[in-house]
Amino acid sequence: MVPESIATGDTLRVFNGAQEVAVQLCGTEVSELGRPLGIESRDALREMVDQGDERIVLVPVTTESNGLLVAEAFISLTGSEEELHPSAQLVTNGLASVAETVEVCPNADALLKAAALA
Repeated sequence: MVPESIATGDTLRVFNGAQEVAVQLCGTEVSELGRPLGIESRDALREMVDQGDERIVLVPVTTESNGLLVAEAFISLTGSEEELHPSAQLVTNGLASVAETVEVCPNADALLKAAALA
């Protein structure tokens, strides 16, 4: 992770070796920081990352024209073999909605189920 790298609830910056990569979580839409739930979604993503052991597994989907990598992310939890799917967690908690482009995500079904639970 890049320190202070989570600016919104659905974007973060990580290191891949020595290269810094900007990542957009696949399949989610969050409010901007000045809008309702914007700060809450950002803080929730920060808390999820803090639960991890500094490893985030990315499943690349596409790269946008501005160089932003769209990917599914999985956070390896500290002291556990479990992984957290932050996109699904944000949707389940009502802090994100499912994007119209969700079908391109490898775990689109998980996001749609999360939305049904929210």
